[in-house]
Amino acid sequence: MKNLQVLSLADLSIEAQKLLGSNLPRTFDVLIPFAAVSNDQHNRDSDSAWRPAKYVNEWIRENQTHIEGRLGGGFEYTVTARDSHMAAEEGREIVDRLKARATYSRKQTHLRDFGVLIVRGRSEPFPLQRPGRGTFVLSLVREQKLYAVQERTRLDNALELAAPMNHGSIATAVSGGWSAVETLLLRGDDESEEGRGVLAADRMAALTACSWPRAELTKLSHAHKPTVPDRLAHQMSVLLGESTNRDRAKLAAEWINSGNSLALARLSDFASEERMRKLLASPSATLGEVKRHMVSAMRRLYRHRNLVMHGGATHLDTLSMTLRTVAPLVGAGLDRIAHAAIVQQSTPVELASRAELHLNLLRSTTEAPLLVDLLE
Repeated sequence: MKNLQVLSLADLSIEAQKLLGSNLPRTFDVLIPFAAVSNDQHNRDSDSAWRPAKYVNEWIRENQTHIEGRLGGGFEYTVTARDSHMAAEEGREIVDRLKARATYSRKQTHLRDFGVLIVRGRSEPFPLQRPGRGTFVLSLVREQKLYAVQERTRLDNALELAAPMNHGSIATAVSGGWSAVETLLLRGDDESEEGRGVLAADRMAALTACSWPRAELTKLSHAHKPTVPDRLAHQMSVLLGESTNRDRAKLAAEWINSGNSLALARLSDFASEERMRKLLASPSATLGEVKRHMVSAMRRLYRHRNLVMHGGATHLDTLSMTLRTVAPLVGAGLDRIAHAAIVQQSTPVELASRAELHLNLLRSTTEAPLLVDLLE
């Protein structure tokens, strides 16, 4: 698996174009079954998308799908998408709008769904809850603070604001995620020629850039599975039960930096190893490039939040693209902020300042910190 084909950027673009051409947008019928839509019968029955229970039952039977429970009816829509998964996402956005509108009636409207939607031609229903977008704050789990909410802190406020990033609608995910960034990384006396929002974006970019080496090296240390145990595997086994992520990452970095290769199984891990090899060979230049990408992503989140909050632009195509990129990055930044708050009692701005300082120190061959200690 080491003999991977290396494509130029032009070749990669051609392959992407072929993929797009083979999967053109088409229409899909999406059914959202409900057990009941109560207290608003006239609105329900007058809507062109509403289908009575008999129709829904027949639709489900013809689609060879099974739903547990008594059907009260459903809404049927035709959407345009490249595949059934994207059609399901379009359906989820429709459900978001249905439920939002239902809150504006004087009557208490109940939309009791089955937690699923159905795309015609696919017998397996899709869950209404979106797959997570990768905004994970695992420090809360590791430090056994996942349910520690007795005292409300700034971190609590930010985590509450950012919660929609995993499963919420696109607009609330973008606006909530950015609000969390500003809550943590701006002080009242902060000033910037480019604006306070840009300052917060750049601080989060520094944090995420500095968190990247340890995270990637830790993942590689767990992926290293030689058939016959080698020196690295032995060192890892000695540390078993007492090792920290820093210990594992440091050993993996030393192994790669010595010219050794890891025993990996997945292509994504081979790509990760090559990234780490490049980073270890040229830390300052590589992390500088990474930070520029992080800055671009975070500023894009900031600008899209402005489009949502100030322009009401809740259905731009670029919103989902932005969220797909930044959700894991915001999670990585929140994770480091949470860890620093719990373990080191450091504030988010202090952590961001430390990240900026260490990025600058990487240019020095004598004072440069270890790549696994950039946030220490």
